[in-house]
Amino acid sequence: MSNCATEEKKKRANWSEEELKELKTICREINIWKLLDGRSKKNAQAYALVASQLRSRGYNRNAKQVQFKFQGLKRNHRENKKHNNTSGVNPTPLDPDMSELLDTRPSAVMMNVGGVDLAALHNSAQDLLEKGRVSAAVMFSHMEILSHIFVDT
Repeated sequence: MSNCATEEKKKRANWSEEELKELKTICREINIWKLLDGRSKKNAQAYALVASQLRSRGYNRNAKQVQFKFQGLKRNHRENKKHNNTSGVNPTPLDPDMSELLDTRPSAVMMNVGGVDLAALHNSAQDLLEKGRVSAAVMFSHMEILSHIFVDT
């Protein structure tokens, strides 16, 4: 192993289970999806806020470390879900904390239109679908209507 690779490995400290739990708790508490919007400067501020919260709880992490860890957790969760949706495979258990964080994320940037909070509407509709109280066809038609609101406004 080259000296540079050895130095890089030394710089990367592993995250403890407690630290990961705190990271996910903080992301849930601050509603990270409202802060992450795809603009790198604003996202950097969101990760800095999470890092600050971690430091206040006794964990020494910077914004870049938080960003890489959060993105890695998202990627692993997505890969596990994709694996579980493949027929004929043994399902991989999903992290319930990441499921709560990621599966409730609106698929598009939602907004308030005509006094209606579309993010809340989306979450309520998703909840009804998951509980089997509405069919996928009905949900799809309602989402089609909502998508026209986004396009037409």
